[in-house]
This record gives sequence, C-alpha cells and structure tokens, in this order.
Amino acid sequence: MTESEWAEYRQATVDLSKRTSTVAKQARLESRHNRLTRYEIIAENDAGHRLLVGYSTQPSRSGILRVVRAIGQRVIARLAIGENHICRWTGKGRFGHRWELGNGWIIRFTGRTERDAIIDGELQRI
Repeated sequence: MTESEWAEYRQATVDLSKRTSTVAKQARLESRHNRLTRYEIIAENDAGHRLLVGYSTQPSRSGILRVVRAIGQRVIARLAIGENHICRWTGKGRFGHRWELGNGWIIRFTGRTERDAIIDGELQRI
C-alpha cells in the first residue's frame, strides 16, 4: 500500500468510527424522546476519580437512594464500603445533596441531564 492509499484508508476508518458513535448516540437519544428528564448521579473520591452510579428523575435524597438501592451490591463492592463506615448526608437544594460514605467517596448529582451525558460522553459505570 502506498503512502497516499494508507492515508486514505486511515481517514475512512476514522470517519467510520465517528459515524458509528454518532449513530449510536443518536439511537440512545431517540429512545429517550418524550420521557422524563433524568439527572446524572456519580460517585467521586478525594483523588477526583469519578464513576457513574445512574440517573434519577428526582434530584433529591430519595432519588439518590432509589438509584443506589437498585444496584446496592455493586456500589458496596466497587466503593469498598465496610460495616464501620459512617454515611451522612450533607448539602441541600436541588442538586446540592451529597451522601458522604466515610471512606473518601461521595455520591452526588452532577447537575447534568442524561441527554447531556450521552452527548458529552458518559462516565464509566459502577
């Protein structure tokens, strides 16, 4: 393969990968059309590492609890929550609720919607 053929092949491959990810994003966005707005919930540690916990239609404590309860065992295993860790709520307001887990991890709302997260790129799930 000549240099120009190789460059053309690479460009076509890059274009194909962009188109595929755009098509996949578009499909996900269309599947959420005419549904309630869901807000992103993340787990974040002191070092700045962030993981996606899920999405909730209620930007409140009950919204965080509902999502965490649905995947509770994965949250406990991934964030290394032990029996001796004391969890407490801090913050108030629409997106100000924070659940401090006592081991350096905090579960909170980011303020982004699910649509924003899909377009900008989602975090790694727990």
